[in-house]
Amino acid sequence: MLIRCIPAAILALTFAIAIASGVTAGDARAQEAPVGVTVVIENLAPENGTWLTPAWVGFHDGDYEAFDVGSAADPFVERLAEDGNTAPLFDDFASEEPGGSQETIPSDQGIPQIAPGESATATFVLDASDPANRFFSYLSMVIPSNDAFIGSDAPQSTRIFDANGNFLGAYLTISGGAVLDAGTEVNDEIPEHTAFFGQTEPDTGVDENGVIHEHPGYNPPGSGGILDDPMFAEADFTTPGYEVARITIYRSDTIVEGGSVSGVWDVEGSPYLIQGDATIPVGETLAIEPNVLVFADAEVGITVQGTIEAIGGENQPIVFTGPAQGLGWRGIRIEETATGNRLEHCVIEHGDRAATYESGGGIACLDSDLVMKACMVRENDAYYFGAGLYGVGSDLVIEACEFRDNLIDSSNSAEGGGIYCEDSQVRITNSRILDNRVETFTFFGATNSRGGGIALRQCETILEKNVIAGNYLTHSGTEAESVGGGIFIDDFSDGTVLRGNTISYNEVHYTNAHGGGIYLGTYNVEMTDNIVSDNVGAGIWFDPGASGTLVEYCDVHGNSDGRFGGGSVPDGLGEIVQENRNGDPCDANFNIFLDPRFVAESQGDFHLEPDSPCIDAGNADSPADPDGTIADIGAFFFDQGTTTVSSSPADETARLLLPSRPEPAFDVATIRYRVPTESPVRLTIHGPSGRVVRTLVDERRPEGVHGVQFDGRDAHGRPLPAGVYFSRLAVSGRTESRRLTLLR
Repeated sequence: MLIRCIPAAILALTFAIAIASGVTAGDARAQEAPVGVTVVIENLAPENGTWLTPAWVGFHDGDYEAFDVGSAADPFVERLAEDGNTAPLFDDFASEEPGGSQETIPSDQGIPQIAPGESATATFVLDASDPANRFFSYLSMVIPSNDAFIGSDAPQSTRIFDANGNFLGAYLTISGGAVLDAGTEVNDEIPEHTAFFGQTEPDTGVDENGVIHEHPGYNPPGSGGILDDPMFAEADFTTPGYEVARITIYRSDTIVEGGSVSGVWDVEGSPYLIQGDATIPVGETLAIEPNVLVFADAEVGITVQGTIEAIGGENQPIVFTGPAQGLGWRGIRIEETATGNRLEHCVIEHGDRAATYESGGGIACLDSDLVMKACMVRENDAYYFGAGLYGVGSDLVIEACEFRDNLIDSSNSAEGGGIYCEDSQVRITNSRILDNRVETFTFFGATNSRGGGIALRQCETILEKNVIAGNYLTHSGTEAESVGGGIFIDDFSDGTVLRGNTISYNEVHYTNAHGGGIYLGTYNVEMTDNIVSDNVGAGIWFDPGASGTLVEYCDVHGNSDGRFGGGSVPDGLGEIVQENRNGDPCDANFNIFLDPRFVAESQGDFHLEPDSPCIDAGNADSPADPDGTIADIGAFFFDQGTTTVSSSPADETARLLLPSRPEPAFDVATIRYRVPTESPVRLTIHGPSGRVVRTLVDERRPEGVHGVQFDGRDAHGRPLPAGVYFSRLAVSGRTESRRLTLLR
């Protein structure tokens, strides 16, 4: 059984760790399950030698054979050998080896391709007792080439665990003589046919219709081919003694038996495998460094009575996880004595409090404080409240986080599929609350479901610039209710502010289903600059206790049960009496009721189209958009290109290509760049083989800072697979590149 695989884009150890760990190939200690295993791939080619694409690796039961030398390549091998595209291989492996583990590993240095002298690393947590994890295979394209690759065609050639679960490890050196020709394209080395050498589209080469065989090598120098390019002058892998790559597989875990924990958990000890309940004592601190994986056994949790400081990096998050199937781990529980708690660039997943009839599957914060920034909280379960996050009596700051696919599946009334907060001070900004669910059902009466995305009771709350979408509620019993598909606010949560959010495509179902977007059961809520659209149920439901609510400069449109409902809809709300500054009809508080015109809402892209009525339709007293214009309605502003260059850190002032945001991106990334003086600009996105997969800008642009959105699709509009890409800007005689990570 696979326990967990952590992608290299999320965990990127360096090869030096293998030396520091003292664990080498052939170490055959008796193993406990699970086991942390690290794979390091080094490019051994000389300077100006061959490169590798991000390498695919897989652990399996010994039956998986991706190819046979002497036979025609399957389509998934062709795509890898010609384009470095591992997505079809992923699909084939998942179908053939459902209990196996696999990953595509980009370079540790940030650009997906693995250059000479660089390495690529991924860490896995495997069940040593499961035969599905005992053998190892790999494939990678060799670039530049038409269809050269390296790979293991003997499925049982590399054994990682013996029959008793003992770890064996591996140390493989791949020589130039092991490079294979897929037999799918003629090796003409014409630039437009050759990956990383000028090819911009797949399948541009001449079909060979051959079989997989030993590669004869590149065309000789002087032929105008690869070896005549100075960048690849030493790429003749047929040279005697030429080494293409080395693969090292070593055990890399630290066993935490439980009890008191504190100090520093660093990458050299990762992954940390927690086998019993662990507690950070009062007055103690556990600091966790970037790239660390924390894996807890089923029904095991982390209790914080002192302080937890888990500070990951932008491309080096800390991952808290546990078994993906069956009973999960019990998440992180922060208790009243804890102070100064901080989670940044963390992933918290597979926490499970449902099995024990409790709340807070991923995180529970009780009478304490917590700051979360750039975290992903996903696929956690609870029974009563807060499958993702459960906060009571706490001070919570949540910034640029994502709560996705968390679930309450209960036979009791339940609230807060993504987040539940009670008697707390809460600030949630620039975050995404997506596809969380509350489903309650009993044969013996009625249940209530409230707050598919967020549920708030007795809280002082600011919700600003968030996307709250795709959340879902249902319940049982005719006397019960489903209320607040996106947001549920009740019980004296007066003074709550909702500013600049997009609340769309949430659903409430069954009897007494109210407030597909928002349910208000408290008074004096202020709503400004929000989009509430296309929810199943009324857009905003006003319970009789929701007096004194201000709704202004919002766009409410396309909700299945109308714009508003309930017993205390404010007077005049929704009555068209005037036009706003854009000339669109609106009510007395400048609310409009028009299609917000999202870029691609069906793909989860809630950015605004250029003709959106939400542009410049927000409150003039709200903070201006980053482009200096009047606030747009909704979570994302439309960049009108009027931004001036602001001050920036010293190491960024000279850069023309600015970091993409968000990074990593789950659907749409905004790429910004500077143009020193008016000139031609070319901005392209490159895939694993170096091939251009999308041209975003190819035109003359004026001086200043510009932005363009990349929706994760290729030039034909097809979704690109998850992985590490890079953007490349050519302007004013300069060329710059930056890493860009797509998650799905």
